[in-house]
Amino acid sequence: MLLAVHGLMLAGAWAHAQPVAVLRMQSIGYSEPIAFKQFVDKWRPATFRGGTTALAHSRVELGFERGPWYFSVSEQDHATAVFSNDTAEFYLLTKNKQALDPTKTYNIDLRYNRATFLALRGVYRFSRRHWSGYAGISTLFGQSFTSGRLHGQVTPQSDRNYDFGKVYLNYHYSDDELFERRVAHPLGVGLGLDAGLRWQWRQRLSLQADIENAPAYMVWVNAPATRARIDTDNKSFDDNGYVDVKPALSGRHTKSHFSQALPVMLRLASDLRFDWFHQVNRVFYTRAMPFYYAGFGVGPQDWRVNALYEIQTHAYRFAWEHRYLTFELIADHDSIGKLKHFGLQCVLKIPFN
Repeated sequence: MLLAVHGLMLAGAWAHAQPVAVLRMQSIGYSEPIAFKQFVDKWRPATFRGGTTALAHSRVELGFERGPWYFSVSEQDHATAVFSNDTAEFYLLTKNKQALDPTKTYNIDLRYNRATFLALRGVYRFSRRHWSGYAGISTLFGQSFTSGRLHGQVTPQSDRNYDFGKVYLNYHYSDDELFERRVAHPLGVGLGLDAGLRWQWRQRLSLQADIENAPAYMVWVNAPATRARIDTDNKSFDDNGYVDVKPALSGRHTKSHFSQALPVMLRLASDLRFDWFHQVNRVFYTRAMPFYYAGFGVGPQDWRVNALYEIQTHAYRFAWEHRYLTFELIADHDSIGKLKHFGLQCVLKIPFN
Protein backbone atom coordinates (compact mmCIF):
# COMPACT_ATOMS: atom_id res chain seq x y z
CA MET A 1 0.00 0.00 0.00
CA LEU A 2 2.79 2.43 0.91
CA LEU A 3 4.62 1.57 -2.30
CA ALA A 4 1.48 2.28 -4.31
CA VAL A 5 1.01 5.67 -2.64
CA HIS A 6 4.64 6.51 -3.21
CA GLY A 7 4.33 5.52 -6.85
CA LEU A 8 1.29 7.76 -7.32
CA MET A 9 3.16 10.66 -5.73
CA LEU A 10 6.10 10.18 -8.13
CA ALA A 11 3.74 9.98 -11.10
CA GLY A 12 2.08 13.22 -10.01
CA ALA A 13 5.43 14.92 -9.62
CA TRP A 14 6.43 13.79 -13.12
CA ALA A 15 3.16 14.95 -14.70
CA HIS A 16 3.19 18.46 -13.20
CA ALA A 17 6.94 19.21 -13.31
CA GLN A 18 8.42 21.35 -16.07
CA PRO A 19 10.71 19.35 -18.40
CA VAL A 20 14.23 20.72 -18.87
CA ALA A 21 16.86 19.79 -21.47
CA VAL A 22 20.46 19.85 -20.20
CA LEU A 23 23.72 20.18 -22.14
CA ARG A 24 26.95 19.74 -20.16
CA MET A 25 30.53 20.02 -21.43
CA GLN A 26 33.27 19.48 -18.89
CA SER A 27 37.03 19.05 -19.05
CA ILE A 28 39.91 19.22 -16.55
CA GLY A 29 43.58 18.46 -17.04
CA TYR A 30 46.74 18.62 -14.98
CA SER A 31 50.37 17.81 -15.71
CA GLU A 32 52.81 18.18 -12.82
CA PRO A 33 56.19 17.74 -14.57
CA ILE A 34 55.68 19.85 -17.70
CA ALA A 35 53.14 22.00 -19.53
CA PHE A 36 50.10 19.91 -20.52
CA LYS A 37 50.40 20.66 -24.22
CA GLN A 38 53.99 19.42 -24.19
CA PHE A 39 53.12 16.38 -22.07
CA VAL A 40 51.00 15.00 -24.91
CA ASP A 41 53.38 16.25 -27.61
CA LYS A 42 57.08 17.15 -27.56
CA TRP A 43 58.28 17.34 -23.93
CA ARG A 44 60.42 20.44 -24.35
CA PRO A 45 62.70 21.04 -21.35
CA ALA A 46 61.91 24.75 -20.87
CA THR A 47 58.89 24.13 -18.61
CA PHE A 48 60.11 20.93 -16.92
CA ARG A 49 60.07 21.11 -13.11
CA GLY A 50 59.84 17.44 -12.15
CA GLY A 51 56.72 15.70 -10.91
CA THR A 52 54.87 12.40 -10.66
CA THR A 53 51.28 12.95 -11.83
CA ALA A 54 49.24 13.75 -14.92
CA LEU A 55 45.51 13.42 -15.46
CA ALA A 56 42.72 14.40 -17.82
CA HIS A 57 38.96 13.98 -17.43
CA SER A 58 36.35 15.11 -19.95
CA ARG A 59 32.69 14.55 -20.82
CA VAL A 60 30.01 15.78 -23.18
CA GLU A 61 26.53 15.05 -21.84
CA LEU A 62 22.99 15.55 -23.12
CA GLY A 63 20.27 15.07 -20.55
CA PHE A 64 16.60 15.49 -19.73
CA GLU A 65 15.15 16.26 -16.30
CA ARG A 66 11.59 16.28 -15.08
CA GLY A 67 10.49 16.28 -11.49
CA PRO A 68 12.78 14.06 -9.40
CA TRP A 69 14.14 12.20 -12.43
CA TYR A 70 17.11 12.87 -14.69
CA PHE A 71 18.26 10.80 -17.67
CA SER A 72 21.31 11.42 -19.84
CA VAL A 73 23.69 10.03 -22.43
CA SER A 74 27.34 11.10 -22.37
CA GLU A 75 30.71 10.40 -23.92
CA GLN A 76 33.53 10.34 -21.38
CA ASP A 77 37.31 10.08 -21.43
CA HIS A 78 39.29 9.49 -18.22
CA ALA A 79 43.09 9.17 -18.14
CA THR A 80 45.54 9.03 -15.23
CA ALA A 81 49.32 8.58 -15.25
CA VAL A 82 51.33 8.18 -12.05
CA PHE A 83 55.10 7.84 -12.35
CA SER A 84 58.40 8.32 -10.55
CA ASN A 85 60.50 11.47 -10.86
CA ASP A 86 63.20 9.38 -12.54
CA THR A 87 60.69 8.26 -15.19
CA ALA A 88 59.82 11.83 -16.16
CA GLU A 89 63.48 12.95 -16.13
CA PHE A 90 64.73 9.99 -18.17
CA TYR A 91 61.98 10.40 -20.79
CA LEU A 92 62.66 14.14 -21.10
CA LEU A 93 66.43 13.69 -21.53
CA THR A 94 66.28 10.84 -24.04
CA LYS A 95 63.48 12.38 -26.10
CA ASN A 96 65.40 15.65 -26.43
CA LYS A 97 68.84 13.97 -26.72
CA GLN A 98 70.29 15.61 -23.67
CA ALA A 99 73.05 14.27 -21.45
CA LEU A 100 72.18 11.59 -18.90
CA ASP A 101 73.85 11.41 -15.51
CA PRO A 102 76.27 8.45 -15.94
CA THR A 103 76.63 8.05 -12.15
CA LYS A 104 72.88 7.54 -11.65
CA THR A 105 70.58 4.54 -11.99
CA TYR A 106 67.14 5.66 -13.20
CA ASN A 107 64.30 3.87 -11.41
CA ILE A 108 61.47 3.62 -13.93
CA ASP A 109 57.89 3.18 -12.71
CA LEU A 110 54.86 4.23 -14.74
CA ARG A 111 51.21 3.30 -14.07
CA TYR A 112 48.71 4.36 -16.71
CA ASN A 113 44.94 3.96 -16.86
CA ARG A 114 42.66 5.36 -19.56
CA ALA A 115 39.15 4.58 -20.76
CA THR A 116 36.75 6.18 -23.22
CA PHE A 117 33.12 5.10 -23.18
CA LEU A 118 29.48 6.01 -23.66
CA ALA A 119 27.32 6.20 -20.52
CA LEU A 120 23.54 5.94 -20.15
CA ARG A 121 22.64 7.39 -16.75
CA GLY A 122 19.50 7.53 -14.65
CA VAL A 123 19.19 9.67 -11.50
CA TYR A 124 16.58 10.00 -8.77
CA ARG A 125 16.62 13.23 -6.73
CA PHE A 126 15.04 13.90 -3.35
CA SER A 127 14.70 16.71 -0.80
CA ARG A 128 13.50 16.95 2.78
CA ARG A 129 13.69 20.04 4.98
CA HIS A 130 17.38 21.08 5.10
CA TRP A 131 18.57 18.09 3.05
CA SER A 132 18.59 17.28 -0.64
CA GLY A 133 20.45 14.75 -2.71
CA TYR A 134 20.46 12.23 -5.52
CA ALA A 135 21.51 8.72 -6.45
CA GLY A 136 22.45 7.63 -9.95
CA ILE A 137 23.38 4.53 -11.89
CA SER A 138 25.10 4.35 -15.28
CA THR A 139 25.45 1.62 -17.88
CA LEU A 140 28.80 1.96 -19.67
CA PHE A 141 29.71 0.93 -23.21
CA GLY A 142 33.45 0.86 -23.85
CA GLN A 143 35.11 2.47 -26.85
CA SER A 144 38.84 2.16 -26.08
CA PHE A 145 41.17 1.62 -23.14
CA THR A 146 44.76 1.17 -21.96
CA SER A 147 45.75 0.03 -18.49
CA GLY A 148 49.07 -1.23 -17.18
CA ARG A 149 52.49 -0.70 -15.68
CA LEU A 150 56.08 -0.27 -16.89
CA HIS A 151 58.77 -0.62 -14.23
CA GLY A 152 62.46 -1.44 -13.79
CA GLN A 153 65.88 0.20 -13.93
CA VAL A 154 67.90 1.96 -16.60
CA THR A 155 71.69 2.15 -16.26
CA PRO A 156 73.61 4.78 -18.28
CA GLN A 157 76.79 3.53 -19.95
CA SER A 158 77.78 7.13 -20.67
CA ASP A 159 75.98 10.45 -20.84
CA ARG A 160 74.66 9.40 -24.31
CA ASN A 161 74.19 5.66 -24.00
CA TYR A 162 72.18 3.44 -21.68
CA ASP A 163 71.04 -0.13 -21.06
CA PHE A 164 67.79 -1.43 -19.67
CA GLY A 165 68.31 -3.53 -16.57
CA LYS A 166 65.27 -5.51 -15.53
CA VAL A 167 62.49 -3.48 -17.16
CA TYR A 168 59.09 -5.13 -17.27
CA LEU A 169 55.90 -4.29 -19.13
CA ASN A 170 52.44 -5.58 -18.20
CA TYR A 171 49.44 -3.93 -19.82
CA HIS A 172 46.02 -4.51 -21.40
CA TYR A 173 44.65 -2.44 -24.26
CA SER A 174 42.16 -2.13 -27.09
CA ASP A 175 44.73 -0.77 -29.56
CA ASP A 176 48.43 -1.70 -29.36
CA GLU A 177 49.87 1.76 -29.94
CA LEU A 178 53.18 0.83 -28.27
CA PHE A 179 54.15 -1.92 -30.72
CA GLU A 180 51.74 -0.98 -33.51
CA ARG A 181 50.21 -4.45 -33.78
CA ARG A 182 46.80 -4.95 -35.34
CA VAL A 183 44.52 -6.58 -32.77
CA ALA A 184 40.85 -7.48 -32.55
CA HIS A 185 38.93 -4.85 -30.63
CA PRO A 186 37.57 -6.21 -27.32
CA LEU A 187 33.99 -5.78 -26.11
CA GLY A 188 33.71 -3.47 -23.10
CA VAL A 189 30.68 -3.07 -20.81
CA GLY A 190 30.42 -1.68 -17.32
CA LEU A 191 28.43 -0.20 -14.50
CA GLY A 192 28.91 2.93 -12.39
CA LEU A 193 27.27 4.47 -9.33
CA ASP A 194 27.21 8.10 -8.21
CA ALA A 195 25.53 10.07 -5.42
CA GLY A 196 25.31 13.52 -3.89
CA LEU A 197 24.11 15.13 -0.69
CA ARG A 198 23.50 18.78 0.21
CA TRP A 199 22.68 20.47 3.52
CA GLN A 200 21.27 24.01 3.58
CA TRP A 201 20.91 26.20 6.67
CA ARG A 202 18.52 29.05 5.87
CA GLN A 203 20.08 31.20 3.17
CA ARG A 204 23.42 31.48 4.95
CA LEU A 205 25.31 28.23 4.74
CA SER A 206 25.35 25.23 2.43
CA LEU A 207 27.55 22.12 2.40
CA GLN A 208 27.62 19.68 -0.49
CA ALA A 209 29.36 16.41 -1.41
CA ASP A 210 29.22 14.60 -4.76
CA ILE A 211 30.93 11.31 -5.54
CA GLU A 212 31.29 9.82 -9.01
CA ASN A 213 32.40 6.31 -10.00
CA ALA A 214 31.76 5.01 -6.51
CA PRO A 215 32.45 2.41 -7.68
CA ALA A 216 32.59 2.02 -11.47
CA TYR A 217 34.12 -0.83 -13.47
CA MET A 218 34.53 -1.73 -17.11
CA VAL A 219 34.84 -5.39 -18.09
CA TRP A 220 36.71 -5.96 -21.33
CA VAL A 221 36.11 -9.35 -22.96
CA ASN A 222 39.11 -10.96 -24.72
CA ALA A 223 41.25 -7.87 -24.18
CA PRO A 224 44.71 -8.00 -25.80
CA ALA A 225 47.58 -7.96 -23.31
CA THR A 226 51.38 -7.83 -23.36
CA ARG A 227 53.57 -9.21 -20.57
CA ALA A 228 57.26 -8.92 -21.33
CA ARG A 229 60.76 -7.95 -20.31
CA ILE A 230 62.25 -5.15 -22.42
CA ASP A 231 65.86 -5.39 -23.65
CA THR A 232 68.17 -2.88 -25.35
CA ASP A 233 70.09 -5.25 -27.63
CA ASN A 234 69.06 -3.42 -30.80
CA LYS A 235 70.98 -0.11 -30.76
CA SER A 236 72.26 2.48 -33.20
CA PHE A 237 73.95 5.87 -32.72
CA ASP A 238 73.42 9.23 -34.43
CA ASP A 239 76.16 11.59 -35.62
CA ASN A 240 76.41 13.17 -32.16
CA GLY A 241 76.85 9.84 -30.41
CA TYR A 242 73.37 9.62 -28.85
CA VAL A 243 71.94 6.12 -28.70
CA ASP A 244 68.75 5.16 -30.55
CA VAL A 245 67.18 2.10 -28.93
CA LYS A 246 64.62 -0.10 -30.62
CA PRO A 247 63.36 -2.12 -27.65
CA ALA A 248 63.19 -5.89 -27.99
CA LEU A 249 60.62 -7.95 -26.09
CA SER A 250 61.15 -11.17 -24.24
CA GLY A 251 57.64 -12.28 -23.33
CA ARG A 252 54.26 -12.89 -24.91
CA HIS A 253 51.10 -11.32 -26.29
CA THR A 254 47.90 -12.83 -24.92
CA LYS A 255 44.17 -12.22 -24.54
CA SER A 256 42.13 -12.32 -21.34
CA HIS A 257 39.08 -10.82 -19.68
CA PHE A 258 40.10 -7.65 -17.86
CA SER A 259 38.28 -5.66 -15.16
CA GLN A 260 39.21 -1.97 -15.23
CA ALA A 261 38.43 0.32 -12.30
CA LEU A 262 37.49 3.87 -13.26
CA PRO A 263 38.82 6.74 -11.12
CA VAL A 264 36.72 7.77 -8.13
CA MET A 265 36.09 11.52 -8.17
CA LEU A 266 34.90 13.40 -5.08
CA ARG A 267 33.72 17.00 -5.11
CA LEU A 268 33.14 18.98 -1.91
CA ALA A 269 31.70 22.50 -1.67
CA SER A 270 30.88 25.00 1.06
CA ASP A 271 29.21 28.38 0.65
CA LEU A 272 28.78 30.98 3.39
CA ARG A 273 26.54 33.87 2.34
CA PHE A 274 26.49 37.48 3.59
CA ASP A 275 23.85 39.20 1.46
CA TRP A 276 25.62 39.75 -1.90
CA PHE A 277 28.97 38.43 -0.72
CA HIS A 278 29.83 34.70 -0.50
CA GLN A 279 32.81 32.89 0.97
CA VAL A 280 33.38 29.87 -1.28
CA ASN A 281 35.46 26.70 -0.92
CA ARG A 282 35.76 23.80 -3.35
CA VAL A 283 37.64 20.48 -3.34
CA PHE A 284 38.09 18.16 -6.30
CA TYR A 285 39.66 14.89 -5.16
CA THR A 286 41.01 12.01 -7.19
CA ARG A 287 43.39 9.33 -5.96
CA ALA A 288 46.08 10.73 -8.24
CA MET A 289 45.76 14.36 -7.14
CA PRO A 290 43.53 16.47 -4.87
CA PHE A 291 42.76 20.10 -5.71
CA TYR A 292 41.83 22.68 -3.04
CA TYR A 293 40.15 25.97 -4.02
CA ALA A 294 39.25 28.93 -1.80
CA GLY A 295 37.80 32.30 -2.75
CA PHE A 296 34.70 34.45 -2.84
CA GLY A 297 31.61 35.15 -4.88
CA VAL A 298 29.33 38.13 -5.42
CA GLY A 299 25.71 38.25 -6.58
CA PRO A 300 22.08 37.80 -5.48
CA GLN A 301 20.30 34.47 -5.21
CA ASP A 302 19.57 33.92 -8.91
CA TRP A 303 23.12 34.52 -10.22
CA ARG A 304 26.68 34.74 -8.93
CA VAL A 305 30.26 35.30 -10.03
CA ASN A 306 32.98 33.30 -8.24
CA ALA A 307 36.75 33.78 -8.11
CA LEU A 308 38.86 31.09 -6.42
CA TYR A 309 42.53 30.17 -6.03
CA GLU A 310 44.04 26.65 -6.00
CA ILE A 311 46.63 26.47 -3.24
CA GLN A 312 48.89 23.77 -4.77
CA THR A 313 48.94 24.46 -8.50
CA HIS A 314 48.41 28.24 -8.11
CA ALA A 315 45.59 28.16 -10.64
CA TYR A 316 42.70 30.61 -10.73
CA ARG A 317 39.11 29.45 -11.08
CA PHE A 318 36.44 31.82 -12.38
CA ALA A 319 32.75 30.93 -12.68
CA TRP A 320 29.46 32.50 -13.69
CA GLU A 321 26.56 30.63 -12.08
CA HIS A 322 22.93 31.09 -13.06
CA ARG A 323 19.87 28.90 -12.83
CA TYR A 324 20.00 28.10 -16.55
CA LEU A 325 23.64 28.75 -17.45
CA THR A 326 26.94 28.00 -15.74
CA PHE A 327 30.35 28.75 -17.23
CA GLU A 328 33.64 27.99 -15.50
CA LEU A 329 37.31 28.42 -16.42
CA ILE A 330 40.43 27.16 -14.58
CA ALA A 331 43.96 28.20 -15.57
CA ASP A 332 47.36 28.52 -13.92
CA HIS A 333 48.91 30.60 -16.72
CA ASP A 334 47.76 33.13 -19.32
CA SER A 335 49.63 31.29 -22.11
CA ILE A 336 48.02 28.12 -23.50
CA GLY A 337 51.44 26.63 -24.22
CA LYS A 338 52.48 26.95 -20.55
CA LEU A 339 49.31 25.68 -18.87
CA LYS A 340 49.82 22.83 -16.42
CA HIS A 341 46.39 22.99 -14.77
CA PHE A 342 43.33 23.89 -16.80
CA GLY A 343 39.62 23.30 -16.74
CA LEU A 344 36.51 24.29 -18.66
CA GLN A 345 32.84 23.68 -17.92
CA CYS A 346 29.64 24.86 -19.52
CA VAL A 347 26.16 23.78 -18.41
CA LEU A 348 23.10 24.97 -20.32
CA LYS A 349 19.54 24.21 -19.18
CA ILE A 350 16.59 24.86 -21.50
CA PRO A 351 13.09 24.59 -19.96
CA PHE A 352 10.19 23.85 -22.29
CA ASN A 353 6.51 22.87 -22.12
